[in-house]
Amino acid sequence: MMDAIVQMKRFTNLSFMSQAISLVRIVCASSLLFLHTLMLAQTNFVSSSELRIYKEEESLVMNTPIQFYLPSAVEEALRKGVAIYFVAHVDVTKDRWYWTDKEVLSVNRFYKLVYQPLTRRWRLNISSSRNNFNEPAISLPQWFDQLEDALSAINRAGHWKLMSFSDLEPSMHYKITFSFGLDTVSLPKPLQIGLIGQSDWSLQLEKSTKFTPESLR
Repeated sequence: MMDAIVQMKRFTNLSFMSQAISLVRIVCASSLLFLHTLMLAQTNFVSSSELRIYKEEESLVMNTPIQFYLPSAVEEALRKGVAIYFVAHVDVTKDRWYWTDKEVLSVNRFYKLVYQPLTRRWRLNISSSRNNFNEPAISLPQWFDQLEDALSAINRAGHWKLMSFSDLEPSMHYKITFSFGLDTVSLPKPLQIGLIGQSDWSLQLEKSTKFTPESLR
């Protein structure tokens, strides 16, 4: 009788330990999942709605409203006088079943944002080239009293009149790819080296869609 009671106690203890270990495993797994989700949320600094393509005044127009905010490290660098660059890029390609897709259009827009401590204002320049920011005839500066207003102007990078609609073949299939993000290539070299592996400086977005010109008429 005593042996049966002892064995029952051992079984109860083992069962309790097994349940405790399972509970610990579940808690650990849930914690890891929560931390992973939190890290993803913290690095998701930029987003946009659906990429739309349409015809407007005989032109092919792209529109995808961008919403982004500056990571704290980027804003800190800005307020210290470091010029921050953004780049928007669009590729338009035509499907070819017998070969790789043909490039129809490849264009860039570069944005240079600088804080002026003396006037406490923000200067934004927009250019089609990294090397043209100092050419007044090409890139006229825009001035803003608030950082949020300057960022709102950059948010409009997703609206773009791309090319003449007549340059497209009506029944062909095309693909348009839009990307936007920080242009770290334009930063000072020492700063570029220090940014390796830092998620705060990995603000990037890419969207694409396919269309036929005849479907847009």
